[in-house]
Amino acid sequence: MQRVLIVEDDAVFRRGLARMFLKEECEVAEASDGEQAIDSISGALPDLVICDLRLPGIDGFGVLGHLKQAGPGTPFILVTAYYSEELAKEVQAQGVTALFEKPIE
Repeated sequence: MQRVLIVEDDAVFRRGLARMFLKEECEVAEASDGEQAIDSISGALPDLVICDLRLPGIDGFGVLGHLKQAGPGTPFILVTAYYSEELAKEVQAQGVTALFEKPIE
């Protein structure tokens, strides 16, 4: 069973993503901020991380940095309501698997 970690401070959006992955028979862990995400990654390395860019405390890039140390090959999808071409270039340079702009259809 694939383990997915969803890191999102918007509870409604986070739960919606979680339901989608649960329907696909994935094990889903949820975190509402970067610190919870890092704790979750340290406890059990996920197969996929979907993470908001702007989070309370540690942001999405901070979570990515920790994930790169814990599981360098783990796919990392970044979501944001603040998309820009500059951000897209930075995300690519950081090795993010994909960048999606909110809202996601």
